Amino acid sequence: QLMIEMKNISELSVGLAYTALLHENLDLANEVAALEEELDEMRLKLDLWTLEAAKRTDDVASLRGMLYMSSFAESISDAACSIADVILREIDVPPIIKRIVRESDEVISWVAVQKGSALDGKSLAESRVGSVTGMVIFAVKQGNRWVYRPGRNYRLHAGDLLVSRGRRDGEEKLYGLCGADTDELEDFEEE
Repeated sequence: QLMIEMKNISELSVGLAYTALLHENLDLANEVAALEEELDEMRLKLDLWTLEAAKRTDDVASLRGMLYMSSFAESISDAACSIADVILREIDVPPIIKRIVRESDEVISWVAVQKGSALDGKSLAESRVGSVTGMVIFAVKQGNRWVYRPGRNYRLHAGDLLVSRGRRDGEEKLYGLCGADTDELEDFEEE
């Protein structure tokens, strides 16, 4: 279970880091740094568990994969933290970097749920946002609180900021469901 959580956090960190870079968002960059610290603690726990397990097995070599996986997850999280560090150090993000992130096969989107929109007051399951848009919502900021990997029963409200990834046509659909102006997408792409 711990290894799965480490994998999920490392993947989430990358998405959040690119979103922080794309939107030059200090709050999100700080979240990436906090996740990196959390993952460091998780790696320590997994490594200690693996060493304890080595005492109880004759096939110690079979546990090497656990050590490798914890190392890989931490490396991914460290790389995400390096991306976010650009924002934390207040380094200007060249427009070409934003363009590269925007033109990748998978876009990262950041959009607020508007009052009275199709998503306002609905759970992710009720709104079928994933199947309708093809976008995966991997984080929601509600007030000052972040929720990572919200479940199907997570209820969205006006003002929630959704961080998602998926195809560009899905991003436009997500903006529509959120009641956001799709002109913002066009303006952003012209930067």
